[in-house]
Amino acid sequence: MLKNQNVYLEFRNIVLYYLYFSFFATIFLISRQSLAVQYAFSILDILILTSSILIIKKNNVNKWNYLVFIFLIIYSILALVKGTHINSPILFLKIYLIFIFFKLYTFKIEEIVRFLNSTYLLYALLSLFFFKFLPSTLYTLADHELNYVDLGFTKYLVLHSIEGGASTIDSYSALIFLSNIFLIKYKTKAHYFFIILSTLLIIYSLKMTPLVALIMGVISYTLIRNKTIATIYTILIFSIFIFVLNLLFVNPEVYGPVRFSSIMYVATHARSMIWVQQLTILIETYSIKDYIFGNFTSESFTVNAFQLTGHEITTNYDNPHNTYLLLFFKAPLLFIIYYLKYIFMIFKNFDRKSFVIISFIAVAGFSNSSIISLGNPVYLIIIAFLLTSPDFKSKKIIE
Repeated sequence: MLKNQNVYLEFRNIVLYYLYFSFFATIFLISRQSLAVQYAFSILDILILTSSILIIKKNNVNKWNYLVFIFLIIYSILALVKGTHINSPILFLKIYLIFIFFKLYTFKIEEIVRFLNSTYLLYALLSLFFFKFLPSTLYTLADHELNYVDLGFTKYLVLHSIEGGASTIDSYSALIFLSNIFLIKYKTKAHYFFIILSTLLIIYSLKMTPLVALIMGVISYTLIRNKTIATIYTILIFSIFIFVLNLLFVNPEVYGPVRFSSIMYVATHARSMIWVQQLTILIETYSIKDYIFGNFTSESFTVNAFQLTGHEITTNYDNPHNTYLLLFFKAPLLFIIYYLKYIFMIFKNFDRKSFVIISFIAVAGFSNSSIISLGNPVYLIIIAFLLTSPDFKSKKIIE
């Protein structure tokens, strides 16, 4: 039980920053061949989050939360016994605990933005340092034409983050950009600094995912003014994605005359081919137990990768480059339950400015599988905060 206010504030901040630095430490310790360290740190995250929930007054925790937690523990044990990869139960349990943590511990929006900015600064500075001076220490730069930006008057290799690749820093930068613009009413010089820094790094990485998601986020602020429309919008964009997947299955061929599948192939930068191949694997191999507990492994879901020209390249992918598909592959039943709860929370806790962030993350997830994962927790943290904070609860219109 936390009685002293200063102890309470210090404790919740320690847990919050620990979640980030737990992830940050794994960057230097994991490899493509072994993610054991990431799983070990994630299990520790779960233990610390669970402890933080038990420490606070028990009457603040709804009995339903305990029942759900027990269900997830039992589910995780059964999944592991069934042979499901450890990633799935750890990830979904961690997601749940982060939401409960923010439901029980109150943060101000200024504190959360300060957390986002300070951790982003460390990430950005080290990314720039390794990219410029030690590129082969943590990763090998993908030095091929697709990773260059040609502006006509200059050509440069896109910024790779400290994790490797542009996809882990482009959306991260866009999140910081939107958070400092929309979540903070009275901006300081520090906020403007992070707006400028994140803008520069978005340009440096210059990928379509954050740009499209940014545009959709701003559009959502302009057009979506109540919780009903926000909920319909959230359901609609996901329904459109399902509809696209269905059409791709009707005619999955990439070559020949221009057709829908060819358009989507170019529009998604060849991701649609990965989606079709992996969904085919799921349909052909998943049993009823697999739809309950998941059966995703890197080996079984590795598929051929193609350039936009249609020529096969040496690299194969187990990564669908889509957060929704990856979560569904890992645990179909839990993904559906979580997504339905997510939609309900948007309806219950709509706020016009915070929905810009929610909308951005939702759109970015369609072409980036690292948004909700055991990797960078900032997306989970900001979603959990915005959808549980009493500051954003049940507001129909925010001017």
